[in-house]
This record gives sequence, structure tokens and C-alpha cells, in this order.
Amino acid sequence: MQKDFVDGFAQFNKASLESVKRLSEINARMIQRLGEQQLEVANEYVSGSVKHMEKLGSVEGVQDMFANQARLVSDWNDKAMAHAKETAKIVSEARDEFQVWAEQSLKSAQAVAGEKAPRAAAKKVA
Repeated sequence: MQKDFVDGFAQFNKASLESVKRLSEINARMIQRLGEQQLEVANEYVSGSVKHMEKLGSVEGVQDMFANQARLVSDWNDKAMAHAKETAKIVSEARDEFQVWAEQSLKSAQAVAGEKAPRAAAKKVA
């Protein structure tokens, strides 16, 4: 009886460790992709700011300045939307991976519990 309990506990711990390892891998991939996305956004905004400053140096009048700013805002808005869509895609893919992970982890836990429960019940009867 005790050996079955210890074996079951060891098997459960092994399954739990594998599950946590898979969860860590999912998290690491998502964090890496989001970090890369953040770097892209930062680079684009710095680049856009430099371009804006360069254009301000060649402005011939107030209307020219406002036209440049309008183009800049339009460009940044388009880039922001593209980045928001990419971020949503990354998070959505991670959510799908988390869902698969949760289902697999639950099945694994049920399998481990299911293997030990009938044996333990049979020994109590005997």
C-alpha cells in the first residue's frame, strides 16, 4: 500500500514537472516575441522622431510644419495599428498554447490518478 502511494506520488511529481516545464517554454516564447515586438516599436518611434526633427529643420512655413506633422501622425498611427495587430496575434497564439497545455496537463493528472485509484481500491477490498 505504501509502495503504491510512493510510486503514485513520484509519478505525479514527474508529470507535474513536465507540465511546468512545458508551461515555462510557452511563457518564454511569448515573452521573447513580445520583447522583440517592443524593440521594433521603440526603434520605429526613435526613427520617426529623427525624421520628424529633420523635416522640422527644412520647414518653410507653418502650413508646411502642420502638413509634416499630419503625415507623421498618420504614419505612426498606421504603424501602431500594425503593431497592435501583431501583439494581439502573439497573445492569441499564446492563449491557444496555454489551452492545449491545460488540457494535456489535466489529462495527464487524470491518467496518473486513474492508474493508482483502482489498485488502491482493489487492495482495500482484498
